[in-house]
Amino acid sequence: CLSTVERSLLGARSATIVANHPVTRTTSVNTRGETFQSEQCKYSCTRASSLKIHMLVHSGEKPFSCTECKNSFSQAVGLKQHMLVHSGEKPFKCKQCDYSCTQAGHLKSHMYVHSGEKPFSCKQCDFSCSRSSSLETHTFLHSGKKPFSCKDCNYSCTTSGSLKSHERVHSGNG
Repeated sequence: CLSTVERSLLGARSATIVANHPVTRTTSVNTRGETFQSEQCKYSCTRASSLKIHMLVHSGEKPFSCTECKNSFSQAVGLKQHMLVHSGEKPFKCKQCDYSCTQAGHLKSHMYVHSGEKPFSCKQCDFSCSRSSSLETHTFLHSGKKPFSCKDCNYSCTTSGSLKSHERVHSGNG
């Protein structure tokens, strides 16, 4: 059963969709009572209603829509975070420089600039970096994978930036 707050956040249609998702009750009990485990990932919680809301991530249902643009989200927290894009608010600020951002995780990644730490390492060579996305792009060098493809020719590459540069050839701006 969804709480009044969860039902109001979801809206009637979405709350009905959430309420109809299967919930697996585990036999383990924590200090607050039963725990509920997702059958599709490692997520667990102490409230069935929280698990039902989490299950929207797996169903593809995105009942939380931005009123400013066409983006939608599976959870209210995603919409709340997204709205910072429209407001221009950047509540996470670096104490060592003027950098600010909308997400705590982005600030944590930024702090590697100051510390010099490179916690992401390639398993196939001695490359290391401060961002997981940079490591993912680097691994394409070893695998030969080129996930970005031009819609106008057979060109493919490892980064979206390289594809954007290439596309200028076709648009006459390159």
